[in-house]
Amino acid sequence: MTHLLLPQIDAWDSHSMQLSVDVPPGDPAPGQEVTGYIVRFKKGGDEGSRVLHYPKDGPFVLANLQPATVYVLQIASRNVAGLSPFSEQIVRRTDNRRTAKIAA
Repeated sequence: MTHLLLPQIDAWDSHSMQLSVDVPPGDPAPGQEVTGYIVRFKKGGDEGSRVLHYPKDGPFVLANLQPATVYVLQIASRNVAGLSPFSEQIVRRTDNRRTAKIAA
């Protein structure tokens, strides 16, 4: 299983966030190549979360978010063996005014 470093939020606006992830350096063992990613996110304070699946090359964009809202995000990698553990949580608040910095 590939273990991820902390995901990063590269850009955000009032309705979306764009993430990236750094994978540990070095070539993965045969059969351990990352085939995709899963992003798990929820509004701060909510019990349930949503899960989105992405191809290995992204882009990783969370769209249709609510303005001025705190979101908690985690990401896991996927390969033929299954899923890695989810990353540590990162927390980000969307902007409070209508902006459009991210092209979905």
